[in-house]
Amino acid sequence: MIYKEIVKQLKDFDDLLLYNLESEIKKEFERRKTECFDTYSIPLTTIQENKIITLNKKYIPQVDELMLQEKIIYGNNNKKKEVGGERGVYNNFVKLYWDDMVIIYDFLFQELNILIAEKNYFTTKAGF
Repeated sequence: MIYKEIVKQLKDFDDLLLYNLESEIKKEFERRKTECFDTYSIPLTTIQENKIITLNKKYIPQVDELMLQEKIIYGNNNKKKEVGGERGVYNNFVKLYWDDMVIIYDFLFQELNILIAEKNYFTTKAGF
C-alpha cells in the first residue's frame, strides 16, 4: 500500500504545509481528516479473563491485523465461548481509509498550488 507510506510521510509536514494557508482551509483539512478517522476507526480491544474488553481508544488497524473475536462452539448439548482471532477482517476498511486520506491530502496540495500561483513563487527572473 504505497498510499499509506506517502500519507504517513506527509503527516510529518502538516504544520509546515499548513503554515501559509488560510485558517478556513486549515479547518476544512483537519475536519476532513477527523471525519475520515471517525468513519474507519475501530475500538481498541484487549482480553481479560477469556473475554474481549473494548477500550475507549480508537485506531486504524493494519492490513491483515489479527482481530479479536468471541466464538461460540456448539458441542454435545452445550455451548462454549472462546476468544480467538481472525486476520484480514477489516482489510477493506483500512484500504478505504488510506484511499480517502490520499484524497484529503490531494485537497491540501490543491490549495497549496493555488497559494503558490497567487504568490508567483516560480516566476522567471533575469539571472545576470
